[in-house]
Amino acid sequence: MREILEKLESQMRQQFETVRAKFGHSGNKGTNTEAILRDFLREYLPRRYDIGTGEIMDSGGRRSAQTDVVIVTGDHPFTFTQHQPGLFFVEGVLAAGEVKSLLTSEHLANSIANAVRLRGLKPRPTGMKMIWTMNASDNKRFGNSPACFLFAFESQLSLHKIHEQLSTQTQRSLDAAFVFNQGVVLDLGDGGGLVRFDRSDGGVVQGWCQVEGANVLAFLLLWLSALPDIQHGGSILPRYLLQALFPSNDPNISINEIKL
Repeated sequence: MREILEKLESQMRQQFETVRAKFGHSGNKGTNTEAILRDFLREYLPRRYDIGTGEIMDSGGRRSAQTDVVIVTGDHPFTFTQHQPGLFFVEGVLAAGEVKSLLTSEHLANSIANAVRLRGLKPRPTGMKMIWTMNASDNKRFGNSPACFLFAFESQLSLHKIHEQLSTQTQRSLDAAFVFNQGVVLDLGDGGGLVRFDRSDGGVVQGWCQVEGANVLAFLLLWLSALPDIQHGGSILPRYLLQALFPSNDPNISINEIKL
C-alpha cells in the first residue's frame, strides 16, 4: 500500500506540474488543480460517497461559499455532475474542502473564514439520524457539522506557520490541512477520536498537532475514512421541497406544521 500511495503522489505531482505549465491564468489553473484532487478521491473513497463542487445550503436558506471539494453520502440526492458546480444539502455532506495551488497567508485566512461560514449552516435531518461509529468523540465533533479541510499542492507558509495560525483560532473552523511535500496539520479535539496520537507518558495528544514528512494522500484518506458515517431514517429532500412550495421566513418551520 505504501508503494501504491507513493506512486499516486508522484502521479498527482506530475498532473499538477502539467496544469501549472499549461495555464497562466490563475482561475484556469485553480479549476484544473481542484479537479486533480476530486478525481483522486472519487477513485479511492468507498463507492457510497460521491464527489462534487459547488455551494452547500441548509433548509433555512443559509449558504456556504463556493466549495472546491464536497463529499456527499448516499443520502444526498443527485443535484450535481462531476464537472459542473452543484447545490448541496448540508444533511448529506460528509466533508468539505478547499484546494490551493499555492497556499498564501491570505488564502489560509480566507479558508478559515469560509469554514466558519460553513459552521453556521444548521442540519435538520428528517426522521431518525443514525451515526455509524462507536466513537463518542468523533460523534460530538462531526455529527452535526461536516468536516472541513484544506489541501495545498504548494505553500509559501511552513507547516509550523499553518499550525500556529490554526491553533490560535477562537472558534472552530478548519479541522485539518494537508500540504504536499510538507505534511499534515490536524485538530485532534479531545484526543479520543479514531485518529489519535499517544504520548510517551501514556496520555493522548489533544488539539492541534503537525506531522511533518507524512504521505499526505495516505493521511487524507485515513482522516476521511475515520469520519462518522451518518445516515438518515428518511429522505433529506422533502424539507427543501416544502420550503420551495411554501416559502416561510421562519427557518425552524416543521414539516408537521404544513397540511397538504
